Amino acid sequence: MMEQIRRISFSDDFRNEVQETVAREVEADPERFIERFKALPQSLGGRFVSADTFKETFEQYVGSKESRNLFNTPVHNAAAVLASEQFRWLLAETPQAGRNEVVLLTGRRARVKRQWCCGKKNGRRMFMPFTKGNWLTR
Repeated sequence: MMEQIRRISFSDDFRNEVQETVAREVEADPERFIERFKALPQSLGGRFVSADTFKETFEQYVGSKESRNLFNTPVHNAAAVLASEQFRWLLAETPQAGRNEVVLLTGRRARVKRQWCCGKKNGRRMFMPFTKGNWLTR
């Protein structure tokens, strides 16, 4: 069962309404948002689980730079619950050959975590930050 989406109170009705609309849509049909997420190239088919990337599945959020700034916090809890749900689903799946590891990237700055990418070097799976060198074998 999916976690409950926590609502917070904003000083304006507009952000409260967006939060409630998104939360109700996610609660009614989380699979719709998970399928949208898996279709995003940056989700690597749903294997790169990120609350920030889940925000890209909300129409209210992706409309413009202004809507991203205005609705980042109102949609965050719904996105975090979806990310948690996707992570649980991934762990429940039978691992595919060569895909039996989990790498957790944590930290305060989302931008830094998004700068990591997956790839291969010499036939080995690697994780590399977008800086010169610094290949880390996983």
